[in-house]
This record gives sequence, C-alpha cells and structure tokens, in this order.
Amino acid sequence: MSDSGIPQKKYLAIAKILRPWGVLGHAKCLAYNPETQIFLRTQEVFLKNPTQDKILKIEQARPHGKYWVLKFRGYSNPELVSELRNQEIYILRSDLPDLKKGEIYLSDLEGLAVFSFQKKILGKVQGFQRVGDSDVILVGKNRTEAVWVPFRQEFIAETSLEKKEIHLTEFSAELF
Repeated sequence: MSDSGIPQKKYLAIAKILRPWGVLGHAKCLAYNPETQIFLRTQEVFLKNPTQDKILKIEQARPHGKYWVLKFRGYSNPELVSELRNQEIYILRSDLPDLKKGEIYLSDLEGLAVFSFQKKILGKVQGFQRVGDSDVILVGKNRTEAVWVPFRQEFIAETSLEKKEIHLTEFSAELF
C-alpha cells in the first residue's frame, strides 16, 4: 500500500529487451521512460515468464541514444541473449526513486475508471504508451475496444488515485 492507501504492484515493467548487441552478450533495450537512469542504480532486474520468472544480474549498463545497452551475468554471447528477445524487464517498485509532489507512475493509472466531462463512464485505463514526447493512456472496456487519450492537461481534467478515477475535459470528447 502507498501512503494514500492505494494498493500498488510489487513489480513494474520498465523496459523491453529488443535484441543482442555486439558479440559479447550485450542486449539492446528500450526503456519505457526515456529519461530513466534506473539501470545505473539497480543491480538486478526480473523477467516474468509464463513458465518461470527469472532474476538477471546487471554487470554493465550504458545509455545508447534512446536505448540502453545492458550486460547480464551468464549471458556471454548473442545466441544466449537472443533467448531474451522481446521480453519485458521488471524491477521491484521499492527500487524506484521517490516521487515528487504531484508526480505519479503511469502504471498506477491502470484500472482507474475514466469519465467524460459529462460524468459518463467511458471505461477503465487498460494501459499506456509513450508516443513521441507524450504519454497516452488506453481507455475502454478492454484492450481491443479502446481509445488512446493523450495524458496531457488539454485532455485530462482530474486524476485521483484515491478515488480511482480520471475525468476528461470537454476537448477529449472528439476522441470517443
């Protein structure tokens, strides 16, 4: 539970392993937060698989443009790293930096009820994604019947984690 009494996920997805990088077993990864420096501070990450979760120890980490190049203990060649392709990297929520006042983690929005400016329920937050320099949330009954809404003040009137609600502005009505 957070200070506000809201249950929070133990693990958060922070990146995706794209492909091997070089011949020494490095992995090219896309961080979901382009400004993150978390890989320089954390020593282990998690892969959540249907068959078995894995703990990976980070031996090296360096930014490479909008990507990160990571070296995991026990992965010494591209063939081994290929087995990790397209898997998401998770960390313990407790390893995340503390938030400043007014900041939130987008993952905390998942499952919140979303209301139009007319107070009509539109669905729930099904997910989120970074598009260019902006974040967008997926709003609907499920992931296939949903609309992407920019998470910007022109579209979002209020976000309340305590009430588990997001209220949209009149401007956002054009999206639905």
